[in-house]
Amino acid sequence: MEQPPDRAPRQPAPATARCCAGGVRIFEYQAGMIHAKVLIIDGTWSVLGSTNFDNRSFGLNDEVNVAILEAKPRGPLQADFADDLAKSRAVSIDEWRRRPLLERVLAC
Repeated sequence: MEQPPDRAPRQPAPATARCCAGGVRIFEYQAGMIHAKVLIIDGTWSVLGSTNFDNRSFGLNDEVNVAILEAKPRGPLQADFADDLAKSRAVSIDEWRRRPLLERVLAC
């Protein structure tokens, strides 16, 4: 699959195939780039920030997250997620396995 010239190629984690096999669905945002990370857990916990979920972000980078145990921010966060999802496309495991060699090398 050709990547648009204004976008860096995706670099999925090596565990992507295992996650997809376990039922995880992966989507690529098509309207640009999003740096924020947002989790809404069981409609109760909301976590948002800039930290990637890897050891480097947690241990070396200057990143910040906030966890909120309150229902009030859940609605706007879920609405934002639904809007972002509408601007995304699903990536199948077959497509992921056929990604270009350079992407496979850079993902390691």
